[in-house]
Amino acid sequence: MKRERGFTLLELLIVVAIVIVVAAIGVPSLVPFIQNGRITTVTNDMISALHVARSEAIRMGSVGCVCPSANPTADPTGGTPPACNATDNWEQGWISFLEDSGGVCNFTSGADVLLKVWDGSNYAGKLTVRVASDNGTITDVDSVRFNSRGSPVSSLGLMQQGVFNICDDRGVGDINGKSVARGVQMTIAGSVKSTKKSSKIVCP
Repeated sequence: MKRERGFTLLELLIVVAIVIVVAAIGVPSLVPFIQNGRITTVTNDMISALHVARSEAIRMGSVGCVCPSANPTADPTGGTPPACNATDNWEQGWISFLEDSGGVCNFTSGADVLLKVWDGSNYAGKLTVRVASDNGTITDVDSVRFNSRGSPVSSLGLMQQGVFNICDDRGVGDINGKSVARGVQMTIAGSVKSTKKSSKIVCP
C-alpha cells in the first residue's frame, strides 16, 4: 500500500509564519496605491460631472448646474428628489442637471433634467472634496452654473472659477512640486482639467 503523506504541524506553522511576514511587508505598500486610485476615480468623476453639465447646456441652449448633494441617489419619482446643499462639503455627493428656470441652481423634480449623480457615501471619512474659489463665486453660491454658451456664470452674473481640491489624510503631500492630492481646475472660459501642482491645491 502506498502511504499518503501530508503536512506536519511544524511545516504548517512555518508556512503560516512566512505568509504573515510577507503580508506584513506587502500590505502597507498597497495602502498608497489604493489611496491614489480612490483620488483618481473621484477626480475623473468630478471632471465628468462638470463636462456633462457644460456640454448639455450648450447643446440644449439651457443652463447646466453641478451642486453638492447629501442625497444624490434619491429617486426623483419617489417623493424625495435629490437636492442641492448649501454647503462646501462636496464629498457627500453631487448632481449635474439642466436647470429649467435658468436661474439659481436648485434641482426641482419634474422640471429640471437630472444628468449625472455621484454618491459620496462609499468614501465617507476617506477623503474630502472642497472648493478653493479664485473670486468667491463657487464657494458663495455652492454650485457651478454654465450658461447656454458654456461659460461658468453665477445667477448674479459673476464669472466662476476655482479649484476643486480632492484630498485624503495625507494632505497636499508635496513631492518635488507635485501633490498626492488632486485638483480639478475650472477657468472662466469653462475649461476643466486635473492638476497635481502643489501650488494649486489646498487641503483642509
